[in-house]
Amino acid sequence: RRGYIMQVAVDNTVTNAEGHSLYSIHSAGNTKVYDVPRNVIRRPLMSELDENKVESLMKSIQSGQDVTPIDVLWVEKPSGNYYFAMGGCHRWEAYKRLNTSTVKAKLIKVDESVVHTHLGSSLKLQ
Repeated sequence: RRGYIMQVAVDNTVTNAEGHSLYSIHSAGNTKVYDVPRNVIRRPLMSELDENKVESLMKSIQSGQDVTPIDVLWVEKPSGNYYFAMGGCHRWEAYKRLNTSTVKAKLIKVDESVVHTHLGSSLKLQ
């Protein structure tokens, strides 16, 4: 079904030198990585963070090492574009603490119904 995102557990065996996964089940076939302005991405879900992981990711980002791009759901509507990051909480927090203006992301174009699957009917995109 078009636009459906399956949540599955996978053994992420592709990693960078720091041991961070370079694999995403959601965007495995999508190779284009964008520098997306952090201020346009909505993160509606609360994060549970491992401080060691956040600090390790911050070091990787600061040193210019590859970090798995954050999967960003992109909803295109006549009223504008809407971007949501449901996962990638440690990477997001690392970018946030480093006060970067952009994050490395893979854009996954989806129908609004996919976002409603995550957030329920309370979400209103104008």
